[in-house]
Amino acid sequence: MLELSDDNFTTTYTLVCLTKQGMRRSRSVTKQDTQCEIAKAYGAADRMMPIEAVNNLTPDAVSSGVGEASYKKIASWFEANTTIKMKRRTPSDGSQLFQLGECKINNLEDSESVGDNMTFSFELELQGDLDETP
Repeated sequence: MLELSDDNFTTTYTLVCLTKQGMRRSRSVTKQDTQCEIAKAYGAADRMMPIEAVNNLTPDAVSSGVGEASYKKIASWFEANTTIKMKRRTPSDGSQLFQLGECKINNLEDSESVGDNMTFSFELELQGDLDETP
């Protein structure tokens, strides 16, 4: 389950028609040859979440603080450079996977083949610490 919020989870959005999500983690490594060895310095962790979905033209409106987000909402966050909170859980209690963090959308793409559904993909770039404690 992927949940997104632009107001610290006062309002929570689930992504409608989510088809794929993931987490990519990396860190830069600087290497320097010395007489003794190759010295290595490791940078801070860089975390990205690639996400893919099919556009839903009629996402559920917010009711009691919960709603659905589709392309239009994601695009509005991207254009406004909105800081978003993200929560990812499997299963819904997070017992197997739990991730909570703050992020921004660093890219957004959409495509639509003739006679097919409009799909879109975007990437969340996490900022700061990633909480993995359910």
